[in-house]
Amino acid sequence: MKRVSGKWMLGISTIVIMMLQSSGAKAQGALWNLSLSNPIQTVNSGTSGTVVYNGEISNLDASNTLNLMGDSFSTVKWDSSLSITEDPAFTNFLNNTGFLSPGTNYTGAIFDVGYTNLTPPTQLNSPYTGSVDITTDGIPTDLTSNFSLAVLGSPAVPETRSGLALFTLLMISMSPSLFNKNRAQKYL
Repeated sequence: MKRVSGKWMLGISTIVIMMLQSSGAKAQGALWNLSLSNPIQTVNSGTSGTVVYNGEISNLDASNTLNLMGDSFSTVKWDSSLSITEDPAFTNFLNNTGFLSPGTNYTGAIFDVGYTNLTPPTQLNSPYTGSVDITTDGIPTDLTSNFSLAVLGSPAVPETRSGLALFTLLMISMSPSLFNKNRAQKYL
C-alpha cells in the first residue's frame, strides 16, 4: 500500500475545511415563522368593504437578524370583484424597517382583501381562497400561509305584496266572526 504524502493530505484537508466553512456561511440566516391570526374570514353578500388579515412574523433566531425581502399573493378560487393588496401598515414596516432583530417579531396587518356588493356568495364549504408568501434571507427563505373569505348569501326577504297577502289569509282564517263551526257544518 502506498503512503500519501503529507503535503497532499494537507491540501485535501484544507479544501475540505474550506468547503465546510462555505456551506456553513450559507446556513447563517435566521430561523423564523409566519402565521395568520385570522386566516378564515366571513362577510355578507350585497355589501362592500375591506377585510384585514393580521398575522405575526417572528424571528426565532437568538443571534441573526431577519431581513424581510418581500411578499407575494396567489389565489386559487377567486372572483374578479375581489382585490388583494399589501396592508399599508405592513408596507410601512417593510419600507422603514424591513428587518427583525434576533428574538423579535412583527405583529399586525399583513394584507387586505377588498370586496364589493357585486361579489357573488360562495357555496357552503367552498370559500374564496388564496395564500400569502413572505420572502426573507432566513431559513427557510420563504414561508406561505393560506387564507379564505366566505361570502354569505343574503337571507330571502318576502315581497311586500306576498307578505301582505299571507298576513290577510292568516287573519281571515283566525277570525271567529268569518269562520265558525256552525257555518262550516252547514256547507258540509
